[in-house]
Amino acid sequence: MSQTMQAAVLHGIHDLRVESVAAPGALAPHGVKIQINRVGICGPDVHFWQHGRIADFVVIDTPPALVFAEAQIIAAMTDAMLLVISSQDAKKREVARTRDLFNQTGLVPLGVILNKITPGSEGAYSRYYDNYASLSQ
Repeated sequence: MSQTMQAAVLHGIHDLRVESVAAPGALAPHGVKIQINRVGICGPDVHFWQHGRIADFVVIDTPPALVFAEAQIIAAMTDAMLLVISSQDAKKREVARTRDLFNQTGLVPLGVILNKITPGSEGAYSRYYDNYASLSQ
């Protein structure tokens, strides 16, 4: 026979109910079970209760896609993604491999963010960056 506990369950905007739910089962190795007598409600919880969401969008920064599989796993659970590329570190073939990796799983970036650009660096667009750099001074 499974044990139950009381829990606050959000069913919709302004619809928070205290219900009996199944208590967590077996603990993981080195797990600890605690009893909570009082709780607080933080700002994001109140916002979710009032509006049904915390924000219009959430940005999740993942580890590098070619190094860690988590980037693909997390991206597969999202509605959209942007590919961030370091202009100083990424090689053209690494960018192509990353693109191919995501394409194989059906994930197509909405766009690309190219960061770590040094104003005035040599290249086809350096004259544009020089202009922007002079405007900001």
